[in-house]
Amino acid sequence: MLRYKVTLTIFLVLLITVGLLNYLFSISLLYLLIPIVLYISTLIIASFVVNSQFYVHTICAKANTNNEIAITFDDGPNKEITPKILDILHKNNVLATFFCVGKRVIENKDVLLQIHQAGHLIGNHTYSHSKWFDLFSARKMANEFDNTNKSIFQIIGTKPVYFRPPYGVTNPTMKRPLRNFNFISIGWSLRSLDTVIKSKENVIERVVKKVKSGDIILFHDTVPHTPQIIDVFITTVISKGFKIVRIDDLINKKAYE
Repeated sequence: MLRYKVTLTIFLVLLITVGLLNYLFSISLLYLLIPIVLYISTLIIASFVVNSQFYVHTICAKANTNNEIAITFDDGPNKEITPKILDILHKNNVLATFFCVGKRVIENKDVLLQIHQAGHLIGNHTYSHSKWFDLFSARKMANEFDNTNKSIFQIIGTKPVYFRPPYGVTNPTMKRPLRNFNFISIGWSLRSLDTVIKSKENVIERVVKKVKSGDIILFHDTVPHTPQIIDVFITTVISKGFKIVRIDDLINKKAYE
């Protein structure tokens, strides 16, 4: 898989080559557009593919033969939906990971505490979850990370190491603040699309059909029908021989400082 620095080097070499060919043989400068378009296209595609490993090393699954999988929830905590999911997880004796948005942590401190006390993991999902997050400066990104970790620390007494990029989008700016916070970037290998597909039956069919050993599965604890989806999904995959574990047990990396 190509990486950012390698791609940049290839782009510069192609650009210089075209420049030399133009100098020696007077070829059309329009040929310069070819490496430029290819370079920009590569950058955009790599940004939006969470498992591209292009800018940031992101763990999206774990190769194993134990039929272990991990379920994760993004964008909460939500005072109405998250407790329903916690009840279903408790009923099925299943632990999960919740990637929490800092401003919602402040609004729902009691829910975050419930998540922690139930034995689930908590990860950092930025403070604002802004749609413009990937255009932020490195300093502003760092402030988002820091404010979220401080908000979580005030409630549970520890700071997360796991981080999930909003929308799964990464870029070069993100790399330095992630390294400074010693964050482990966590993606997913199976996206439920519970925020997109309106039919809970279709979501269930999708994830049950696609799930495989080692998967990290993405759900959202902000969608009204997700608790019902989770209830059916858990019982179905367990009946198929899968074991649902926390991400730290799946990837064998510590989750808190």
